[in-house]
Amino acid sequence: KNHCPHRSKGPRLACMTARLLIFVSLLLTLLPPPLQADAAGAKAFIARVGKTAVETLPAARNAETPAAYRKLIQTSFDVRGIGRRALGPHWKNGDAAFRKEYWRLYEAWMVSSIMGRLSRHNGETFRTDGVRAAGKGWIVASRILRPGGETLGVSWHVRRGPEGYRITNLRARDGDLVANHQR
Repeated sequence: KNHCPHRSKGPRLACMTARLLIFVSLLLTLLPPPLQADAAGAKAFIARVGKTAVETLPAARNAETPAAYRKLIQTSFDVRGIGRRALGPHWKNGDAAFRKEYWRLYEAWMVSSIMGRLSRHNGETFRTDGVRAAGKGWIVASRILRPGGETLGVSWHVRRGPEGYRITNLRARDGDLVANHQR
């Protein structure tokens, strides 16, 4: 049965179009916006990385721990992006040989630097607090809860790319990762 009050094709088409628009509008309100879904994914990513870095790896402390930190950093951080920003305008002036050597040295130094900072955590708990959009990515707020009751706030800058989520920067009480690497 046709519920459209119009008999001619023109108004009937308008009724069908209106129904379609209402249906699509309702459907869109039921689906989560992509940015919200990605924000939830960014928060879950940081929860996983933080728990591994702060709780799991420091507790293990065995022969495999350095390799596990290296893998965590290589798969979680945008090492190349951070390295380019750390080098600043000098990146454009370097030839292929310079860049190749820079990547080799920078990645080794970054892994050593971050591993040194993360390995100091022992008996601590990691919690994510919230996430907000920032530019082309998100900032995930977190806390490291120390056994004595002290809390360290850390903000993780995250982007999603072809390889998944990657940390592009982080900020804590002792500064900004990218700014510290520029020194």
